[in-house]
Amino acid sequence: CLILGIFMGYYSEKLLMNPSVKVLITVGFCGGFSTFSAFAYETVELLKVEQYWAASANIAVSLFACIFSIIAGLLISKLL
Repeated sequence: CLILGIFMGYYSEKLLMNPSVKVLITVGFCGGFSTFSAFAYETVELLKVEQYWAASANIAVSLFACIFSIIAGLLISKLL
């Protein structure tokens, strides 16, 4: 999420980019690092063993960490 935030902030404001290249980098490269299926699988596994607090914490921490990382990346991109 941090890499995606930096990339989108820097390239969206400072460089005009071919939309195909933008999709390749954002969805292809960054998507490989933030696989939603792994998050979902881990959450389901916690629910299967009735670890409801742990599953809830996994959801909350993952969500807020990703949002924070995007915001941090956008802020970092402004410094570049």
